[in-house]
Amino acid sequence: MSHTSLFSPLALGAVNLSHRIVQAPLTRLRSEQPGDVPGDLMAVHYGQRASKGGLQIAEATTVSVVTRDGWVPVSPHRALKIEEIPGIVDEFRQGAVRAKAAGFDGVEIHGANGYLLDQFLQDGSNKRTDIYGGSIENRARLLLDVTEAVVGVWGEGRVGVRIGPSGSWASMSDSDPEALFGYVVEQMNRFGLAYLHVIEPRIVGAEAPVEGKPAVAAAQIRRLFKGAIIAAGGFLPDAAEEIVARGDADLVAFGRYFSSNPDLPERVRRNLPLTPYDRDTFWGGDHRGYNDFEPSRELADAI
Repeated sequence: MSHTSLFSPLALGAVNLSHRIVQAPLTRLRSEQPGDVPGDLMAVHYGQRASKGGLQIAEATTVSVVTRDGWVPVSPHRALKIEEIPGIVDEFRQGAVRAKAAGFDGVEIHGANGYLLDQFLQDGSNKRTDIYGGSIENRARLLLDVTEAVVGVWGEGRVGVRIGPSGSWASMSDSDPEALFGYVVEQMNRFGLAYLHVIEPRIVGAEAPVEGKPAVAAAQIRRLFKGAIIAAGGFLPDAAEEIVARGDADLVAFGRYFSSNPDLPERVRRNLPLTPYDRDTFWGGDHRGYNDFEPSRELADAI
């Protein structure tokens, strides 16, 4: 299949891209300890996968430590008091400030996969009875407050938000996900985001996508969101081309196949075979399964 749509240029907020293939933010657990400090191993990894005019989203970075010295992690209904929530919002704001000082082009707010903001969103985890719990408007309040704070640091066109409608990562659930995420998406229109990053619900936990289950979330959200959409979750090149050509998404994020194909965009452009990924090396370890995948021999020969 020709991948013409994937290789058409796009102005994504304040950033100009030459293609629509995105490196997804993957938690590969290769930072240096103590302190979770990015090191040379990570620099090589991202350098190998950088492509001219392509978007890379760096892996998740915590805005604060809550597990140090026996501290109990906070959640919507355990440990986190209402008077502490403004401080949480400010920690996200300060994280945005630090990312800007570090030289990033923008930031993505992680509102999916069972992290704190997702825990507040979904009623399977949020059992609060105050202004941050109960109604959809209340449960979405923290994500919207954080988004406003981060956009206040970066301005329009430099902030993305990642959500997982109907996602079941870490046992997440909601009694009415269509209403919840419909509201969230409509509210996101007021921030001038660079993009909305949508994880398809066919991804179940940390496993491979459910076979035969179509990508539906981006198509539903397209009707509500006025900006650019990145679709993620179990895409192969042909399916990525189809969803962009159809207009349901503007870009597609690859994770598993970016792990094993450092030159993924060029392989897709030339319809070259993809190297299988190694799930055993996804989380933690050394350079093996991280920096030792070779570029395509066909591309090397062409050079």
